Amino acid sequence: MLNCINAGEYAYEQVEYIIVEENGYDPKTYIMNTVYNFGHIFDGIRDTYLFFVEDQRGNPDAVYQMGFNLGQAFYYFITPDIAEYNSDAVDYKVKNFDYEGIYTVDKGPKDPADMTPDELDAAAARAAIMEKRRKAEEAKKANQVRLPGQPVSPAPVNPTPK
Repeated sequence: MLNCINAGEYAYEQVEYIIVEENGYDPKTYIMNTVYNFGHIFDGIRDTYLFFVEDQRGNPDAVYQMGFNLGQAFYYFITPDIAEYNSDAVDYKVKNFDYEGIYTVDKGPKDPADMTPDELDAAAARAAIMEKRRKAEEAKKANQVRLPGQPVSPAPVNPTPK
């Protein structure tokens, strides 16, 4: 019984410290936590409510679960700087429109040290294609046709008649 009393006093001191010392009279913590952690707080209060309105026979952990859920909801409500701003929700994309690409800044080619093996393979394939295109453009500019094994001649292939 002494352990229960000591645990109750410790929990009370912790709650009092958070509410009086850390939060003070500023309602910002409670507002921010209510907004950003509403789902967690709602789940805890809902499960506590269901404990009282449903039949708990056959569930030996019901009291523990109710206490945990109520404590978690209270914790998410009073603890400062715990508002979770990031969401686990999947990003929504509109068909044929890339919202993420609107505000990106092109920083040039990606450093090969930061690339995945698939990105490295794709970059090598792109480089090979670009090299072939470059060589084809050079050959087209020079207007040269050469067979394998023959030296490159500077003479044009289709000379204009004189």
